Amino acid sequence: RIWAPRNTGPVNDSVKLLESTADVVDLQLGQSVGLDRQVTDGQVGGANRLDGLRSFEVPAGDDTNQTGTLSFELWFKADSLNTTWQPIVYKGNNSGNQRSYSLWLNSSGYLHLSSGNNYNEIVTTGNGSVVAGNWYHVSAVIDRANNVQKLYIDGVEAATGALRANSAGFATGNPLLLGATGESYSPLIGAIDDFRLWSRALTAEEIAVAEHRNSPLVGNEPGLLVYLKADEPGGDTLADATGRGNDAQVRHVWRD
Repeated sequence: RIWAPRNTGPVNDSVKLLESTADVVDLQLGQSVGLDRQVTDGQVGGANRLDGLRSFEVPAGDDTNQTGTLSFELWFKADSLNTTWQPIVYKGNNSGNQRSYSLWLNSSGYLHLSSGNNYNEIVTTGNGSVVAGNWYHVSAVIDRANNVQKLYIDGVEAATGALRANSAGFATGNPLLLGATGESYSPLIGAIDDFRLWSRALTAEEIAVAEHRNSPLVGNEPGLLVYLKADEPGGDTLADATGRGNDAQVRHVWRD
């Protein structure tokens, strides 16, 4: 029997392709495995695995919507340098010249600090500053009062560059992202630990002190706005240890 075809008009359809990742965890009796954060050993207590599926988001607010002088710092590790750009910290409007403040890792092994308001002001470390599989402490200082921005790796100044006079970062109501970006780049695959955001320019002397990098803070230090220790044993939230309520939530590509 021959069937007459029906609905022979054009069909518009689309698919979303996701990067293939190995989402593997050890199973334990009585514990469920889902879309929550993945815990690993860090440099100051626990840390968070970033596997290409998970990243973290801090909601927009007065504390994260910084456009003037600021500093941020964290421990991070990249599993590989196979991707040209991997976002480590991102606050912006999903455009390369509308970044409030952001930190990137390039496949040549250098860090890239970027901010601007319809222009892009950058500073980069040297090639090979970062090796895949190693932990690094990074401090980024955007000092608009003195028109300079700097990057420090493990307490040592690694790059410095000038800022325009009277410049400001792009003002946006988008969330602060860790390990991801709204721009068209793949996420960071590796781990992060002990993220801190400050409303002031940290000094070279402060950053150089090993205890500053390697020990937990109290949480009420002057200018400290966000402090994510990442020491929680599980769940989908990183608590803000400042008490200011800037908790981070897990973003998962399979979760709406």
